[in-house]
Amino acid sequence: MLTPIEEVKSRLDIVEVLSGYIKLSKAGSNFKAVCPFHSEKSPSFMVSPARQIWHCFGCGEGGDIFKFVMKIEGLEFGDALRNLAQRAGVILKREDPQIRTERNKLLDICRAATEYFRKNLEQNNEVKSYLKKRGLKDETIDEFKIGYSPDSSWDGLLKFLAAKNFQPQDIEKAGLAVKSEKNSTGYFDRFRGRIMFPIANSSGEIIGFGGRIFEGKSEGKKVKSDEAKYINSPQTLIYDKSRVLYGFDKAKIDIRKNNFTVLVEGYMDLIMCHQAGVKNAVAVSGTAMTRDHLQILKRLSDNIYFSFDMDNAGEAATKRAIDAALSEEFNIKVIIVPSGKDPADFILEHPDKWEYQIKNARGFMEFYFDNVLSKNNLETAQGKKDVSKILLLQIKKIKNRVEQSHWISLLSQKLKIKPEALEEEIAKIKTNDFLDSDSARQIVKENKQKPREELLGERIVACVLKDPKLKKDIVGLEIEPILCYPSGQLLSILQKAEDDLLEQIKEEAEHLLDYANQLLFSLDAMEEIESLEEEIKFCLKEFKIHFLKEQLNKISFQIQEAEESLDEKSLATLMQQFKNLSQELHQALDPLVTE
Repeated sequence: MLTPIEEVKSRLDIVEVLSGYIKLSKAGSNFKAVCPFHSEKSPSFMVSPARQIWHCFGCGEGGDIFKFVMKIEGLEFGDALRNLAQRAGVILKREDPQIRTERNKLLDICRAATEYFRKNLEQNNEVKSYLKKRGLKDETIDEFKIGYSPDSSWDGLLKFLAAKNFQPQDIEKAGLAVKSEKNSTGYFDRFRGRIMFPIANSSGEIIGFGGRIFEGKSEGKKVKSDEAKYINSPQTLIYDKSRVLYGFDKAKIDIRKNNFTVLVEGYMDLIMCHQAGVKNAVAVSGTAMTRDHLQILKRLSDNIYFSFDMDNAGEAATKRAIDAALSEEFNIKVIIVPSGKDPADFILEHPDKWEYQIKNARGFMEFYFDNVLSKNNLETAQGKKDVSKILLLQIKKIKNRVEQSHWISLLSQKLKIKPEALEEEIAKIKTNDFLDSDSARQIVKENKQKPREELLGERIVACVLKDPKLKKDIVGLEIEPILCYPSGQLLSILQKAEDDLLEQIKEEAEHLLDYANQLLFSLDAMEEIESLEEEIKFCLKEFKIHFLKEQLNKISFQIQEAEESLDEKSLATLMQQFKNLSQELHQALDPLVTE
């Protein structure tokens, strides 16, 4: 008789499973792909259908379908087994609730909460009417498990989950409850009076929620002026919004099949895309797009189409997204939504025209040309200078010289300036000029040569050297994790320095003096920086967020070890530490959030 592991392996083909995550191409009797576990340009990741194994000759990782799913999903073996058993139709014996992993407990809570929200939606005709007015069909509401959290009670969800034997502390860990400040033992629902959008991981398991405020007349809800239109689940053991794309679980197969991703901003944009037949769409909801998001999409396709709102904020977000995607070497297009509407509203009015808009998406340089040329007067010297400054910077980022030449020729025609003059100007553009007005943000996110923490340390050092009054901002800064980098060593000196900072560096670490001057020079080259105080404030915030995430990852592994060794005392301590750090991270990510 086959064991559950053997039965799963006998029913699932490794090529089919891995194709749900990465783009495989035939290579003789095997398949190959760009490795999803390390950065590379030439495929060194091989899959053997005959042996049902995979191996990367670049980074050395390898194994069977269980090892792959564990690594790419960040799962324990038991969770990977349940995941694959469900796909294979293999029924596993019911496990003892006493030995369920912490992760499974939180997944069960999210699953039950989804049931609660959906039942409440069924009982609220006003909310259902609103959703239908927004264009959602009944089958779409069911497919995306949309629900409603009523505002009639402070603890409706808590009571529902308590009836299913879930503890308030665990409901809080799942991000669905908030501990009361007035009552040390009391809790209340995080989401109240909101339309609920369950957020799933790539396997389709519900791991978090987004809640849109609903101003319902039946409940007499009054929305506070400072109340957020959308709120999302906080960082939890199962939900990391910097790595989760809304709708990815439903879109991944279609992304691979169509060989491009449509990336939109909001929940409704995504849902309306899928309802209109564009199933290869995902959304970055509740957060800015991250490098992790792009790398997840890169596994399936090199092509990405952006469709963000066309207001000022959406336009800026599109430009940031283009720069980020360029750094990951995507082929980029921009879907233009007429009349400045967002995708959801456009699809509501013209559901049959959405695919046409996608087919006629503009190349990212066409988008830049249209956008910049429409906002400047080309009849004046200043207008031509402004246009050339922006567009030449984008043209410089294009690696292919033939393509560069094409855009220079076009710009020459538009500005009525000789191509040679533009060639001279583009030759003056240095690598540092690639950094946009969000200079530190781009350095931190896009430079692949140095670790994130080192880049942040360098920018903090440069700000303090430029304006010694900012030294007060680094007093007490925990720098031990970056003392291995030159920037960390400089920060250590600057924290203690009292007089001339560069002179102090010369006395204590003369070998770092040239390096310090290079950092200053780099900062001086950033003409777009308007406020050093805002720059260092941003960097210190990102510095804190980075190391909080590092600590959370470390504790997550310790929690797994404590669970495996059945060390309940250590587990309780670690879970409390994880909770405290998660709250601190949540506050750092959104300091305006108040519970």
